[in-house]
Formats: sequence, C-alpha cells, structure tokens
Amino acid sequence: MAKSGKPVEKPGEKSVESAVESLFEDRSAKVEQIAQDLCDRLDNPGAYKWYVKLAWYLPPNILYGNLVIAKGGRTPQKLFTHLCKKSLEHSERYRRCHPER
Repeated sequence: MAKSGKPVEKPGEKSVESAVESLFEDRSAKVEQIAQDLCDRLDNPGAYKWYVKLAWYLPPNILYGNLVIAKGGRTPQKLFTHLCKKSLEHSERYRRCHPER
C-alpha cells in the first residue's frame, strides 16, 4: 500500500476507482453526444440541458423512437417532450433516482 492509503496500481492494471471513473466519463460523453444530436435534429438548442437529462435516464432506442414519432407531428419539439415525459414515468432508472415521483 502507498502512504496515501490507496493500493498501488501495477503496470497495465486499473484500480476500481479509475475503472469506475472511466465508465462514468464514457457514459457522460455519450449522453452529451445524444443530447447535442437531439438539439440538432429538433432544431432546439435551448433544450440541451433537458435533452441531457433525458439521455441520462432513457436508453437511446426509446429516445430515437420518440423522435421518429415526434417528427410526424405538427409540433415535433412539444410532442417529443410529451413522449419522453411519458417514457420517464416508466423508466426504472429514473424511478430509482427519484423515488418520490
């Protein structure tokens, strides 16, 4: 053990902390990429934070399925938001993080 109390990493080996950080960074980057794509496709750059939240809690197949449906409506941005709110109600990940809802 190092003096800091953390185990010493062997060459070519990752600690649990660095592995978790790496997974979190990968997921964050993917979420940001999806949110930006939604902003571009719906022509709604002001909704970036909302789309980040949606991308964090909903899987891409649900998001893009809602997008396809919304594109067929008269107001795609509003329809997309409505569909995603409904999807969040059924999202296990969202309910785990927000049990009071």
